[in-house]
Amino acid sequence: MLSFQFEKKNSKLSKLFTSLLIISPILAPYQISGISFGFLGLLLIVPLIVLFELRIGVKWPKYFWFYFIYIILTRIFYADGLYISNLFSFSVISFVILTGLSGQYFNLKYAVKIYRKSVLFCVSFFVFQELMFYTVGYRLVGLLPFDIYGNESYDVIKLRLSAISRSSSFFHEPSYFSEYLIPLLAIELFNSKNNKLINISAISISIVLLFLKSGLGIAIMSILWVIWIIYSLKKFSFNKKLIIIFILIPILLLGSFFYIKSEIGDELLLRTEEFGIVDGTTSTYVRIIRGYDLYSEFITFNKVFGLNSSFKIQSLIESSSMYNLFPTDDLSFNSVQSILIYGGFFGLLLFFLHFNYLFRKNTIEGKLLAIAFLLLSLIAAIYLKPTMLLIYSFMFGFHKQYLNSRIDYSSLN
Repeated sequence: MLSFQFEKKNSKLSKLFTSLLIISPILAPYQISGISFGFLGLLLIVPLIVLFELRIGVKWPKYFWFYFIYIILTRIFYADGLYISNLFSFSVISFVILTGLSGQYFNLKYAVKIYRKSVLFCVSFFVFQELMFYTVGYRLVGLLPFDIYGNESYDVIKLRLSAISRSSSFFHEPSYFSEYLIPLLAIELFNSKNNKLINISAISISIVLLFLKSGLGIAIMSILWVIWIIYSLKKFSFNKKLIIIFILIPILLLGSFFYIKSEIGDELLLRTEEFGIVDGTTSTYVRIIRGYDLYSEFITFNKVFGLNSSFKIQSLIESSSMYNLFPTDDLSFNSVQSILIYGGFFGLLLFFLHFNYLFRKNTIEGKLLAIAFLLLSLIAAIYLKPTMLLIYSFMFGFHKQYLNSRIDYSSLN
């Protein structure tokens, strides 16, 4: 593995980088020429690093480059003309650079502290939005009133967010807010230093996820809690195990029953009916199914090695029976579908080569973050986006913690 030693030559730069990385998913909706503020702010730190340190420290984990060299080469292979924008993907290059910088400048302890504060701020504003709606009937939008949102104008976004039955804090939609909460839930649930049976922070995040009524958030939250219960039954004392079995589990089951029977639960269950609607308009079909339908249209070569060209993918869509399922310039896929479509089955294997290594060589928090990432990847479009960078940075941070603890333990023998 490439060295993961963290050298704090400039703690202020480290804290600045870490802080911007934590809030990068909040800045993600804002764009300049298609470039997300979430990545732009982090990339602008590079000149500061060069100015104050006279060098750029970058470190990647073992096997990381196998997938990304492959995906860069396939992009060049499928390029339409020798233009830089055709040969190289900005999202891939920026993600690789920022992941390398994260390996050097991401401060794990400080990141958890800032992440908690950021989530608290977002949740507080979410509660304020809900109170406003239920008292004065107006749902306040938490996005800046400027037309810097790519294909959508602020007025269109405001109208959409004002019309839905859920607030979304400072995010583009409620599901994005739930994606931001899930990694912290994994960290709080499985914080190895927290031996308390009742974790107020994890419970609070879970309550917010319930009120967000995001099927994605609730599904992943439920799986994380089930894993926590199984893990706790092995970790805690006999008395705490009895409390979990005879008190906590019945409370969770009873709470789930009443939630499903409530108005919020009814609205959530209605969304599950979208699985049977294949018309390209339901978010369930677009997020979970559509990409696999497109992948099935590939010839064998592309199924194995991918089709890493948006232009060629768009041409394939226009000439296939799936034309009506893709609105103009809409190439949105969940993360697993993105890897399959752009990198093929071979690319998927290369991706999981380094991901499996990070999963195995990690703390319990890092492992649960990896599971949360996999679950998100099956539904959400976080591939090479700030949310993915956020989760990766924490996984790398806990990975380093794992390696250091192994070294410290071995030194005692």
